[in-house]
Amino acid sequence: MAPRKAPKAKKAPTLKKSADKVVKRPARGFHKFRNGLLNVTPKGGEKVITKSNQNSPLLRLPPEIRNQVWELVLGGEVFRAVFTPSNLHTKYKLTSSPAEPTKEMALLRTCRQIYAEAAMMPLILNKFSFECVFEAKYVLSKLKTHQRKHIAHLQFELSRPSRVSVLARSDFHRFRFPLPGYLPGLKELRVCIFSVSATDETARGENERQVRKKLEPHTQGTSIELNVEQTEFDWESYHHSWRGNKSETYPAV
Repeated sequence: MAPRKAPKAKKAPTLKKSADKVVKRPARGFHKFRNGLLNVTPKGGEKVITKSNQNSPLLRLPPEIRNQVWELVLGGEVFRAVFTPSNLHTKYKLTSSPAEPTKEMALLRTCRQIYAEAAMMPLILNKFSFECVFEAKYVLSKLKTHQRKHIAHLQFELSRPSRVSVLARSDFHRFRFPLPGYLPGLKELRVCIFSVSATDETARGENERQVRKKLEPHTQGTSIELNVEQTEFDWESYHHSWRGNKSETYPAV
């Protein structure tokens, strides 16, 4: 009988690469970490530029003051999904202004140090607003897990009071959109209802009751704050003004 082959030695288990591990950049182009952030480590002649930038008055400010500057520039916006149909499929983009779709990210393109310090701030500081649960899940699923966990403010905008019942019937579990499992960094869940009569207190009370009945089970036992806001302002006028890059505010009831 022929001798049996010796069993192959088992390989030692290897550790998974950390999402934050520095990955060597290619000679040309750019490289992304697994968490979606750009690898902005300077290379070659870029090191001279980076060192020169650090002497600028802005980057010589203390980190605490720099962070305040980044927050003022990158925060206070409402991001919505703008859909653009193409020949193959429907594309979308999250923007705070269709008129100037790149204005909120311009700061992050100025230099590597600012990007490294402020890249996550647009996710942490701004509201992400949608018209229904399905739209929220569809759009946010395009973000990476590392990006979603930094979102702190989620908002639903209901164009009229009758949309409250639609939101109340929405099944977060059916859409696999469990809060806070899907958005672990969520701090505020806000519902804005438009075209509400300022004199009908009964209707306003019923609207809030339905919203809280549906959403409070998803926020119990968490630090998520649930807020309901109602306004007599017309949705179409408000949405039109947003697309025209005008004021984001509207009068509350």
